[in-house]
Amino acid sequence: MIQLSHESDDLLSSYTHVEPFVREGDEVDGGQPIGRIYVDEPGPAGCLPHLHQEMSYTIDGEPERYRVDPLSLILI
Repeated sequence: MIQLSHESDDLLSSYTHVEPFVREGDEVDGGQPIGRIYVDEPGPAGCLPHLHQEMSYTIDGEPERYRVDPLSLILI
């Protein structure tokens, strides 16, 4: 799993079933590859190549995360 905190707001992006190219604490730039979908069949989880992507945000700084439909966001 790769989780990215977005500096400009309270968004958290999560990507699972991926081979990470980054490590915890790394800073990344927009457009920088952070990983790839496992291409081995089956992958480490015993499933065909696929990606789970989730976005969440905090409200009023509360630690509880609220899920967001990624298609509803415009990320540049």
